[in-house]
Amino acid sequence: QPEQNRREMKELLEEALSRLEPEVLSVFILHEVEKLTYREIAEVKKIAEGTVGSRMNRARRELKQHLTDLGWEP
Repeated sequence: QPEQNRREMKELLEEALSRLEPEVLSVFILHEVEKLTYREIAEVKKIAEGTVGSRMNRARRELKQHLTDLGWEP
């Protein structure tokens, strides 16, 4: 049962991530997976640090909505 739940959550998360726009997804991955700071992401992507923050907020908000739309219950 726990293994099935993990598999289902992984599938939901992959689907939700696939719905993000590429520029939002890349910032999210760099911060949450690669553990880069907002400043480091801004340097790598050649965008303002504030833009990184905006994209992270958007990613979190949209991920939550996509997961909810897909039937996820916290």
